[in-house]
Amino acid sequence: MTEFVTLKKGDLEIHVLTPHSPVYNRARFNHAGFIPYVSYKGVCFAEPEQRDPERVTSAGAGLCSQYFFTGAEEEAREGDDFLRLGIGVMKREKELIHFMRNAPFTPLDMLMDAGEDSARFQVSSPKVGGYAYDENRLVELNENSITISVAFTNTGDKPISTTEYNHNFVSLGGLPIGPAYTLELPFCRDVDRMKPDCGLIQKSQGVSWAAAPEHAFYCEFHDIAPAAPYAWKLTHAESSASIIEYVDFVPEHVTVWGVEHCACAEVFAPFSVQPGQTARWSRRWVFEA
Repeated sequence: MTEFVTLKKGDLEIHVLTPHSPVYNRARFNHAGFIPYVSYKGVCFAEPEQRDPERVTSAGAGLCSQYFFTGAEEEAREGDDFLRLGIGVMKREKELIHFMRNAPFTPLDMLMDAGEDSARFQVSSPKVGGYAYDENRLVELNENSITISVAFTNTGDKPISTTEYNHNFVSLGGLPIGPAYTLELPFCRDVDRMKPDCGLIQKSQGVSWAAAPEHAFYCEFHDIAPAAPYAWKLTHAESSASIIEYVDFVPEHVTVWGVEHCACAEVFAPFSVQPGQTARWSRRWVFEA
């Protein structure tokens, strides 16, 4: 089985995992459009979720998405099947399955059509407990950018109302996280929740770090300014490299997570689809080096 395909456009090169790739076979991140490697002009931007093998990890890497939908699991009775979006069919346990814990699943039907600089995923789920969907996810490269466009169609009997967010496990060429980094979040206003003593400091339009983090940092922004463009930018005072992510929707909220080697800005896309309806959204990452 091929683990991934390589897409290339000019100086930009990425790896995209193939459907059911053994590189990622867990029950958290969407198996469609998982990008564990990004390089532009020889600068590597993607990082693993954890480098320390002693730490708990859900095996994220680079750019990977997740649906935050527990409705199907909550409605199922213990022992019954339920549908986890982006993953497959799972068994309801006594307690809800925490996203950090792996659990058995039957994968979704997923087709991938890849060219030199694009890859399209077509996903179709069975109907389980009245829930079902089709997903069309397109990954496209430009000279220095990656665009992911999603069309999510509700093919079941029940409405689906949830969020999708992209984990950006990134650094700028492997530079460790610390005071030289700034994460600009011009559309986020006051921080709502920040992990105590995590090293993050709020700035007028984003966050920075008081010192190199010694453990995981985390904060949330729910006060979103009603003004586009919605984009965040990661920079480093000693590097010409940077990353910007643009989204074409009004974010539901934004979280910032990370450890000493990566910073992860997560922009939540809200959507609600009745049976037969389709929701669409896109994200675009621009890289400089």
